[in-house]
Amino acid sequence: MKTATKLSPLWPALLLGSVLTACGASSAPIDSTRPTLPTGAEVRHPAAAVGVATYLSLANDAGASVYQIPVTPDSTVTEIDPALLSNKQTGNTVAIETLIPPTASGVTVSPAGVPVLRLHWVMWQDKNSDGQLSEGEALPLLTHDEVVYAGQAVSVSFQTIDPKMAQTWQFSQGWNRAEHYVYLPKGGDTFQRSLTTNALQRYELHQPTPITSM
Repeated sequence: MKTATKLSPLWPALLLGSVLTACGASSAPIDSTRPTLPTGAEVRHPAAAVGVATYLSLANDAGASVYQIPVTPDSTVTEIDPALLSNKQTGNTVAIETLIPPTASGVTVSPAGVPVLRLHWVMWQDKNSDGQLSEGEALPLLTHDEVVYAGQAVSVSFQTIDPKMAQTWQFSQGWNRAEHYVYLPKGGDTFQRSLTTNALQRYELHQPTPITSM
């Protein structure tokens, strides 16, 4: 199954070029110091409610919003500008080894110590009208894809028992979408799961599904 943080000038120019070629679209420069942006950067989601302010936020593992954008009522697609994610978010990175489950076995990391930040999209309704994501405002939607920053290209592999799963992470340098993919080999009992950076900045929020769903 394929499911399913202001971006900095670290966004790789080569990566952007591949997106533009694949989509066959043109783009306009942000300014003289930044590379051109890919088109089609967006979050797809169920229709936003009418009559209540709805937002999309990028949240960290603690659930705190680090970036948000309003959602047009009744819309099902919200365009995002990757250039709006700030460099200051890179100060919240941690060594990638700390993100691996402590009970994992067969851990390999190359290279070691790479600073990483993983964020996820949240769609929420501003019920108390304070303009901030508060407890109980998040809608029951998710995407297994993530927004990831890595200080340099890094590869990780490990295995977990619950769920019984072999996992690999392949992150390119800079800000990227980490695409989630999981499957159970025919006749096997160990799920294979990967998070691999992908040039196409399209995310889809959907009803919750198990991380091992097909």
